[in-house]
Amino acid sequence: MQLFILGIHYQNAPLAIRERVSFAQDDLPTALQSLHGQSGIAEAVVLSTCNRTELYCRAVDAEALKHWLACYFGIDMQSWAEYLSEYTEDAAAAHIMRVASGLDSMVLGEPQILGQVKQAYAMALEAGTVGKHLSRLFQMAFKAAKSVRSQTAIGEHPTSLAYAAIKLSQRIFQDIKQKRILLIGAGEMIELAAKYLTDLEVSHLIFANRTQSKAKTLAHEYNGKIINLADVPKQLAQIDMVITATASDLPLIGKGSVERAMRERKQKALVLIDLAVPRDIESEIKALDNVYLYDIDSLQTVVSANIETRVKATKQARHIIEQQIAEYLTWQKQLEAVHALKAYREHHEDIRDQALTKAEKAIAAGRPISDVLSELAHNLTNKLLHKPTIQLKQSTQRDTQES
Repeated sequence: MQLFILGIHYQNAPLAIRERVSFAQDDLPTALQSLHGQSGIAEAVVLSTCNRTELYCRAVDAEALKHWLACYFGIDMQSWAEYLSEYTEDAAAAHIMRVASGLDSMVLGEPQILGQVKQAYAMALEAGTVGKHLSRLFQMAFKAAKSVRSQTAIGEHPTSLAYAAIKLSQRIFQDIKQKRILLIGAGEMIELAAKYLTDLEVSHLIFANRTQSKAKTLAHEYNGKIINLADVPKQLAQIDMVITATASDLPLIGKGSVERAMRERKQKALVLIDLAVPRDIESEIKALDNVYLYDIDSLQTVVSANIETRVKATKQARHIIEQQIAEYLTWQKQLEAVHALKAYREHHEDIRDQALTKAEKAIAAGRPISDVLSELAHNLTNKLLHKPTIQLKQSTQRDTQES
């Protein structure tokens, strides 16, 4: 058995392909049992996120993983070959640690992936599809991720516009969890912002979009509420932060509506984050007191500087991961040595028991005890030294040929 990873992720497969092999969380327990039940697969963990679907397995070969994936989703492996990534043994161990540490994420160093990996492992534990090899490896991956997070600057600086905006807003609000946050739009940027805010345990999310059904979908997924897009100006007084990213040709929020909202709010701070091009929020609003408006240009400066910082931090992170891989490989070799010694001892105990049984029968048949003991000692010596003698001769022959 070896360690194998078979995966499809954002680096080599577009969204249209990734969504074809995405697991719903409710389906994962059944999928794990199905995968683990395949011939040639001893252990299995499945990680499925918006950016990747990966099978982590102890298996005879990768073909068992491919066959299962093809059957489960009804896909042709030959036509999908260009989208698949395979990792084995050392490379597989390194990949798991890179994923858990955020070094393989679309947003370098993003923290959410560690929680997703932990959830995938916990689900596999509950399903009974994890043995000592994957258990040890995932624990070491979590240790590596924790060290990367605590010993490098990779997670300190936001590298997506949405995340950068939210981190900046936390400088204004002491406790963002209790703030009412309105998200306008329904695209990837808004969904990413909703995910970040949910991870921060924000409990008052409100969604608005031109197509109300999309707003309802997001509100359902992130436990939020919806309002009509036309009602946004009237609702601003009850909102603490707005994140907007639509395709509107005209601004959705004007200076006049914000001025009215601020009077009703008695000048309590209002954060406006405009991630749209063209802009959804009139730029003149920046002049208002206690209104903090960030647009793409102002956020991009922050993101660009932070990307450079994170790239430098990856060098430290790689060193931490290399140490963890070396530790895992040492453990694996020690485990293999224990298995080899156990098998070696059992083999020689069998030889001993057989020789002893033969000797006891000879004594029972009336042969002289001294002759039987002499023969027992002679036969045991020959049988115990037989295999080491052959291996020593072969080794000597190889050394002679090489010299």
